[in-house]
Amino acid sequence: MRTTVALLSLALAAPMLGAPATFLADFGAGEGTVPQGWTFQKLRGACSAAWDAKEPMPQGRSIRLGIPEDATARATWRCTQKIELKGNTAYELTFRYMLADVTRAGKGAYIIGYENGVEAATHWHMSPFLHGSQDWATHRIAFVTRPDTTWLKLQCKLWEATGYAWFDDVRIAPIDPENVEQEPAPELQLPADDRTPLQLIWYPAHRRIDRTVCLLEGVRNPVALFFRGDRSKVKNAALIVETPTSLTVAGPMVAGRSPIPKPVVLRPQPSRSDGTSRLQWRIPIDSTTLSRKLNPDSVSWDRYYHVYVTPGTAAPSSFTWRWCIENAGEPGPWHALPGRIVPRLAPGALAPLPAFKLFAQHSSALRLPSREERDDVLDYLFYAGVTGGLALSHYQPELKRIDAELNAAGYFTWAWAWHGYGGPANDGQRLVFAEKARRKRPGVCPQVQADRDEPFWSWLVERYCRPLALDMPWIIINYEPPVFSVCFCPQCRNAFATFAGMAHEAVGKLTPEQLQKLPGDQWGKFRARQNAEVVQTHVAAIRQTDAAIRIGICGPGWVDDIANRGMDIRLFEPDVSLHAPMLYHEPLVYERLVRSTCENTAADVMPFLLASDIAVPRVFPTPADVRINLLATALSGGQGAVLWVGIESLDGEYMNALRRGMEEIRTLEPFMLGGSRRNELCGLPDAGRVRTVKVGAKLLKVPTRNSVSPIRSWGWESERGELLAFINYDEEAPRVMRLGASDADEPRVLFGPVPQREGESLRLTLQPGEFAALVR
Repeated sequence: MRTTVALLSLALAAPMLGAPATFLADFGAGEGTVPQGWTFQKLRGACSAAWDAKEPMPQGRSIRLGIPEDATARATWRCTQKIELKGNTAYELTFRYMLADVTRAGKGAYIIGYENGVEAATHWHMSPFLHGSQDWATHRIAFVTRPDTTWLKLQCKLWEATGYAWFDDVRIAPIDPENVEQEPAPELQLPADDRTPLQLIWYPAHRRIDRTVCLLEGVRNPVALFFRGDRSKVKNAALIVETPTSLTVAGPMVAGRSPIPKPVVLRPQPSRSDGTSRLQWRIPIDSTTLSRKLNPDSVSWDRYYHVYVTPGTAAPSSFTWRWCIENAGEPGPWHALPGRIVPRLAPGALAPLPAFKLFAQHSSALRLPSREERDDVLDYLFYAGVTGGLALSHYQPELKRIDAELNAAGYFTWAWAWHGYGGPANDGQRLVFAEKARRKRPGVCPQVQADRDEPFWSWLVERYCRPLALDMPWIIINYEPPVFSVCFCPQCRNAFATFAGMAHEAVGKLTPEQLQKLPGDQWGKFRARQNAEVVQTHVAAIRQTDAAIRIGICGPGWVDDIANRGMDIRLFEPDVSLHAPMLYHEPLVYERLVRSTCENTAADVMPFLLASDIAVPRVFPTPADVRINLLATALSGGQGAVLWVGIESLDGEYMNALRRGMEEIRTLEPFMLGGSRRNELCGLPDAGRVRTVKVGAKLLKVPTRNSVSPIRSWGWESERGELLAFINYDEEAPRVMRLGASDADEPRVLFGPVPQREGESLRLTLQPGEFAALVR
């Protein structure tokens, strides 16, 4: 679990013994209102800066940035010196900071350094965005420079957030490289090109920080891979995997979304590597499954494959996973990753939970030739409580019989449809975009859809016949239309004029930009109602064929800014009985969105919870992140979750995280079922000591503990009592909550630490990333 508000206040990595600071700014010297070596840049809006002689107490001298009201403003203190650095060298940047009322609406306060002055993510090192109120604290950034780096551009910023921020004692010094914690790359880093026609990555192994293949002990593991290469040069290809003798590799290789392959019996050949006896397994690759879009430079998120590996009882806890690809009878170069066997937390399948379901969208690992093989994969899934997924017959209707087999075994499947305003249209019925729209995808005017005009209406009814013919109990519509940037045709303008109570002629004269900027979010609210009418059109089209099927929408979550800009999912109810919002975010953002969606809608909520997706490059949840997001979903009142992208995103560690989270939810459920939310029961974060700071005529309160707490809390009250649950989203520092308590109020601990009584309150200290739950 990673969080952008994790602040390090104490333990700092020690600099290299005897190494002097490369750079130090204590802001003690200067002339007039500007410290030596620094300059203020007012880049946007109403903002200010000061060389503060009063802070930090008692000696003073720091730099301050202020944005009183303009939340779009950007204020920067820039170091005028080119700070000399060496390439391929580990450094530690430390600084002290103080915050007063820095809002969370925008970026916030932060410090950033650009190697060689290049303002790109590949070259910068920055602190988290800092928010809230906080007395003086220290933060550390450790990094390793690029090989070609010779200097650093350094800036202290307060951007797009109101409030005040102080910086002091900025120091850069070389450190031991072992003190630099490895961070996940912002995007998938492909292995070096070995110049062969077909290459692969293992998933999620190649995206993990440790690049490790993690197998769950004692079961058949579907191990995912993605190919890249040149399809025209691939001939009679095969994957050769070399493993310890205690691992069994099975075929056939299964291609996602493809027909079920023919059975293959693998006969391993003995080999030796690193002085140990091993086995080589040759798995044929069906070249017809390779996409015509196969690219030598990238992999495609929806072109995944599986092979199957079962660790034996004598399997070593760690091993080397080696492979090569044979093409036209010639083996390519060998590659290797570390491997690890992950012990199961408990034997057997997870017993179903009463009210919380866990599904996986992509189920193609089940596309195996025999029922026995499919049952083995179900054993793997059921261990973690994964009991459903997209119907295999979605891509091949002839696989309905296998869906029925899976359903009988306890694996739920559903139908699926995607809509982005596509369909046939007559002249004058196409989308009209705002000129400045970044993406202009052709489509049908939403008012045409809402009014069920032809030919769109007949096309839509016919289009739903295919997925509905699968006789599934659910259909989920992946609803991803353009939202705020459409549609400005006469039909939509007339509908908007009626909605807003404006003269039709006046609306006809406004530019798209003027319509979008009308006060009170009028355009966004109109688009929200229009999208609700389009969804009602889809529901009506579905009901023409199937009057009983349950309908869900996969789209955005519910928060004010999304609702006011064109997608208020509450308006889909009651026609839609399931919200399945796509929440592909870091844990703290995920928590905000899933809580807001659950608390503001009436239909069931089962978010698409990101396990990982190559097409979502900047968010790669760890197993701990996935567990925490699962807990946040249940505690917010969700009825389950759908793992995105699916089975190919999982490995042994993720399976254990899911198992643990589902078992925790089982313990929590009795205190939530039939209950009501009582978040006010949860107390408040401990602010520590508070002092007053003066800026001009303003008196600002700054506590020793940040007012923007990374602890999130949930309260429920039911016949079983009161449930109080907490998650500390800070990965680096303990955090404290204070709970109200009477003499008779000794809570029972379900998970986490025992709270300590201090007078009339209870002090609950949560370690980094810790989850706690109490009942009383």
